[in-house]
Amino acid sequence: MRLVGGLIKRALTLADRIQGLGQTPIDLQRKTLKRLIRKAQFTAFGKHFNFIDILYSNDVIKAFQEHVPFYDYDKIHDEWWYRSLQNKSDITWPGKIRYFALSSGTTGAPSKYLPMTDDMIRSIRKAGFKSIFASTRFDLDADFFTTQGLFIGGSTTLKEMDGYYVGDMSGINLKASSMWLSSFSRPGKRIQSIPDWNRRIEIIARNAPKWDIGFISGIPSWIQLMIEKIIDYNKVDSIHDIWPNLQVIVHGGIAFEPHRKAFDALMRKPVVYIDTYLASEGFIAFQNRPDTKAMALILNNGVFHEFIPFNDENFTNEGNLIGKPR
Repeated sequence: MRLVGGLIKRALTLADRIQGLGQTPIDLQRKTLKRLIRKAQFTAFGKHFNFIDILYSNDVIKAFQEHVPFYDYDKIHDEWWYRSLQNKSDITWPGKIRYFALSSGTTGAPSKYLPMTDDMIRSIRKAGFKSIFASTRFDLDADFFTTQGLFIGGSTTLKEMDGYYVGDMSGINLKASSMWLSSFSRPGKRIQSIPDWNRRIEIIARNAPKWDIGFISGIPSWIQLMIEKIIDYNKVDSIHDIWPNLQVIVHGGIAFEPHRKAFDALMRKPVVYIDTYLASEGFIAFQNRPDTKAMALILNNGVFHEFIPFNDENFTNEGNLIGKPR
């Protein structure tokens, strides 16, 4: 398997090197914005803000910033997204929204219904592949690239509403994953569909010795609970007694550092920890090299980034935007 793993590693290394080759960050972002505006120009949102004029302006970024105001969740929900929840088409993105991620968020409404378009799900999957390509920059054995991945997330059993589904964002992503991805990922759709978390991790613990897991992806607290359950259920000293080829933990959602010591105590071998930033708005960034804990922005995958100085002129003490900051 080492020969096969070496070939896969070289292929991933090549894919990593050619991404965005010869293009500056601003080039990638300008192209991203144009693609978004072009795709959404005939939606209700695009017509209202004259996306066609923006698209053919001399400076698309400046025109976009001048035409389109800032939105927080409450504002865009009350003015636009509520119509998507009424099963209407072409509101802020072409077509009907099939999935809404339910999130408590940090501000405003206690329950937020965040639209997840098919394009968004594909872009999240694409960003996941980018992070896999970048894994070749870390010191991993060739055998790693022939192992399986374990994805720990919400249940893929979603609540069916009037023409759309509601559920956890990670559960939606796993439910919509391709057959190719499912072929080498665990725990598999049958186990992942179990709504009860405790029941699900008990079945994962029972099946764990059957799998050859090389990397685990999920929220640190969920991963920790699962590993502890597997160790306890199988009466072993460390997770490497079950998965000797485990080399990578891909984490996100919450800060990892408070969990690091607990994770290290569950391991018998060194493990590479890779940080990611998958937000409600999309897959924002991931750690793409071993010499830093910082993450690199994903610049060519369906998210246009704007940064506002966090000062008293632009924000209230509660962190809410004031007026129309630059």
